[in-house]
Amino acid sequence: MEVFVRNLQQEATEKQVRQYFRPILADLGINVFHCQKPRNKGYAKITLLDPRSGQRFLDIHGQLIPGSQGFRTVKKKLHHMTRPLNCSLSNTAPDEYILKSLDREKTERIQAKRSYAPTASVVSEKQSRRIFDFNMIYCGGMDYVGSDLAFIPYYGKARSGRLVFGRHFVLVDFSNSVAASLAQQMEIPYSSIQSVIMGRSADPLMTFSLLFAPRIFERIPQPENDLVNGIIQLGLTKSQKKQNVPERRRISALDSSHQAVVAS
Repeated sequence: MEVFVRNLQQEATEKQVRQYFRPILADLGINVFHCQKPRNKGYAKITLLDPRSGQRFLDIHGQLIPGSQGFRTVKKKLHHMTRPLNCSLSNTAPDEYILKSLDREKTERIQAKRSYAPTASVVSEKQSRRIFDFNMIYCGGMDYVGSDLAFIPYYGKARSGRLVFGRHFVLVDFSNSVAASLAQQMEIPYSSIQSVIMGRSADPLMTFSLLFAPRIFERIPQPENDLVNGIIQLGLTKSQKKQNVPERRRISALDSSHQAVVAS
């Protein structure tokens, strides 16, 4: 089912509209949906996999008659950026490829729940864990292979390290790599993450869909200067404090192969 949403602010972004509807749909048990908001337009399209769930949404928030008169008949009115929204059944059928993508996302969610059913003791032990090891990294994009939506890698390399879920961003730390020259880090702000897809337990993987590129850093070697340390220990300098030397610098890519993908 496709729901047509009118009277949005033209300046509203697709991400803002998606985030607005996410908790509203979740209250109705709808966790899988697709939002399309054209730029500088005052409308959006919400695609729902289950027509019955869509009808429940319209029964509560739907507006059968356009305008202020029809808005007064809505059971539970919706406002976005102070503007009343007109939600109604779309005149066009939902895109079949979007429905297939939603159906696949729903299946993966169900499989993920079935494959991981920890006991209470495991939950208490793993609940606070935010660090995961990895041994491969890919960079690419989502595209259709026939009628299936799939991840297409443009760059891939065997790199070991740790995935750390912090307070403001996900840290991809390559410090576990064998070569010291590969001591690099990648920061993925939570604000840039559009979606996260988890793989099956038999094939563990994690796919991040990002709104903008992550920040990549390279660690700067910190050689010890015996002469400077000796002078400080003897008290021959006025300042006893070490200079604030940066520990890392910003880089544009992980290596030359990654640079070719980034520059394309």
